[in-house]
Amino acid sequence: MAHGQMAWLHIARHDYTGASRHLGIGLPWAGKIAALPKRTETEAQLLTLSGIVSMNLFRLGEARVTLMAVLSRGQTLGKPRLQLGAMNNLAVVARHLGQWDEVAAWGNRMSTLAHSIGARADVAGGQLHLAEATAALGDAAAAMNWHAQSLAIRRATRDRSREAITLGHLGELELEGGDAQAALQCCEQALTIHQTLEEPLQACWVAAIAARCVARLGQPAEALAGLNATLDRLQRELADVPAHETINLRWHCQRVLVALDDPRAGPLLEQLHADLQATAAHRTDASDRERLIQAIPIFRDIAAAYAGRRGSRGAH
Repeated sequence: MAHGQMAWLHIARHDYTGASRHLGIGLPWAGKIAALPKRTETEAQLLTLSGIVSMNLFRLGEARVTLMAVLSRGQTLGKPRLQLGAMNNLAVVARHLGQWDEVAAWGNRMSTLAHSIGARADVAGGQLHLAEATAALGDAAAAMNWHAQSLAIRRATRDRSREAITLGHLGELELEGGDAQAALQCCEQALTIHQTLEEPLQACWVAAIAARCVARLGQPAEALAGLNATLDRLQRELADVPAHETINLRWHCQRVLVALDDPRAGPLLEQLHADLQATAAHRTDASDRERLIQAIPIFRDIAAAYAGRRGSRGAH
């Protein structure tokens, strides 16, 4: 378990090679535990971390096999917490692949099991997956309802970071629904929390949504000031964050630039499209790539914007 703790530390630092090294040492030790139930549980805990490593390296098929093995062990042992961890990560794997019906199914199973044992944080986790799935499938009202339920739990359990993330998602949905003022209120609350917790990536994501809101409300100077501050942070303190982790954030920035008729919109869209293609190539094989791009809303929107821009340039 000491090696498991070290692996978790490396995962938090995005050092998946280091995490794999510790898991490679820890798993054989777990296999030497004499008592079968304890051995099975310890192996499952370390395999959960192994599945997370595979998922973050986009070895998604491998991650799914590992996490399904964890789920099976959790069911055999009657350990709901092991099952919930596996379900949560299996939902993330399905989300990476744009398999929204599967995401919703895991979210439902999570919420049901978590509710049965009084695990409120995991109930909210399942609701988050349901919100993401319903939003991706075009049901914004259902997504907002799931996020609202999750938000109430995050506040009750004082999970400030996830409260802010949920507010950011609500802001996105409010903005897409046409209520920029309500969206801005969500973003302002979320931004305060992320800044207090010193979470720069999340803070920049919410700030970019807020800049879109301000632009929509007819305040171009304020929108540009907020956007420039966000782009500056991207180039400085977030420069080492992998490109696939900033696609959502940069897409919001690009939409502000388009709204303000800023010439930086074109180059940013070119880079977003290149990063989108690279991310899709990591997640799935060539035969499935177009399905994946069309299944994930932000990927689909970037691809459409890029195709539209190329078509417009070709017409001229």
